[in-house]
Amino acid sequence: GFKAMVRWIMQFSKLREEWLLCMEHTGIYALPLWYFLTAEKITYCVVPGSVISSGLEIRRGKNDKIDAGDITRFTMRYADELKPHQLPTQVLQRLRMLFAYRERLVKASVLLKVPANEAKEFALKESKEVRTDSSSLVQIIEARITKVEKLMLEVINSDEQTATYYQLIVSVKGFGIVTACYLLIITQCFTMMTKSRELANFGGVAPHPHKSGKSIKGKTRVSPVADKKLKALLSRGASSLIQYDEGTKNYQIGR
Repeated sequence: GFKAMVRWIMQFSKLREEWLLCMEHTGIYALPLWYFLTAEKITYCVVPGSVISSGLEIRRGKNDKIDAGDITRFTMRYADELKPHQLPTQVLQRLRMLFAYRERLVKASVLLKVPANEAKEFALKESKEVRTDSSSLVQIIEARITKVEKLMLEVINSDEQTATYYQLIVSVKGFGIVTACYLLIITQCFTMMTKSRELANFGGVAPHPHKSGKSIKGKTRVSPVADKKLKALLSRGASSLIQYDEGTKNYQIGR
């Protein structure tokens, strides 16, 4: 299929150096295509669907043909601003898989734990079997979470550069293994994002002015367009720092 695609493109241009392929980010489903394009040394860009939609006019209706046309128009309009996609290293790909698996385990644990606690509070006698079974499953899942975290650390320590960046991140009070791993994954070990302002914008924690038109007296605030997962992790880390670090707590109170 991929080779047939290349033959089809060559009908329009024989020089691969002139090619620029752009696609919507679909996560793991696009990995085989990324591997192929990287091996063939074909330049390609990967863009989130929300970015493509925001860069075009309002549309009505949706199917594969319409989506392909939208991506084409977006690529032609912003070709000079698009950054070629870099395939993550094997270490980061393994880390991404383990991180996603841990997230699913945590969600499964919560799905069992919360109803069991509610049943204990409001239906103690009627829920005995449910609570007992849920408790045993939660113990198994939490043991798996601990195991996955150990595997994540092993993967990180298998690469010297990744291990160095990880130690730098966790040296910041309030940041643990989850925040550190997520930062390594989304920045591809700080090769995709090298500036703190860029990362703050991506995470939705950088303030921006709102003083135009009807908002002439608007307050400076953060943008809702952000990586909500990163924003939550950074906010959680800041809250933990304020709670347990006296210097940060005093600074926050004195503002």
